[in-house]
Amino acid sequence: MQEYIKEISRSGITTQQVNLPNGRTWEEKVLSTCRHISFDLVNHKTQLPYYYDLGALIEARAWGKSAKELIKQSKPQRAQDILAIAQRTYQLYTARGPSHLFIAELIMLYVLQRLLKADFLLLKAEAHATAQNKIKEILILTDFAGAQS
Repeated sequence: MQEYIKEISRSGITTQQVNLPNGRTWEEKVLSTCRHISFDLVNHKTQLPYYYDLGALIEARAWGKSAKELIKQSKPQRAQDILAIAQRTYQLYTARGPSHLFIAELIMLYVLQRLLKADFLLLKAEAHATAQNKIKEILILTDFAGAQS
């Protein structure tokens, strides 16, 4: 668990951004994202942004029944696993910042699926605290720079 906390607390800079899913409607975006999801690549970091996108799309519908049903229609064999991983991916990387999806090395989808709830909540709290500390650092530097003028 310590190695995951260390990773989520790590500073990293990337210019890579999460792409918006393809589609005009919410349903088209969900189905487009599901087409990119491959459960065979659950430990491949290229899958993280797709699960994040799916989590964001389902969050927009408050994890409602219709959202879950659409996933079940698209990916009937692994729908429960996909929903659970999407939710944790979205929650963790919303707390830390979506750009950290692209510098993840240890926290892969398989890890997010298998973590005990208490461990996931600890990891999410650490991600949130780290992000808040970064914001405070920026505010202090900005205030310091303003005071120097």
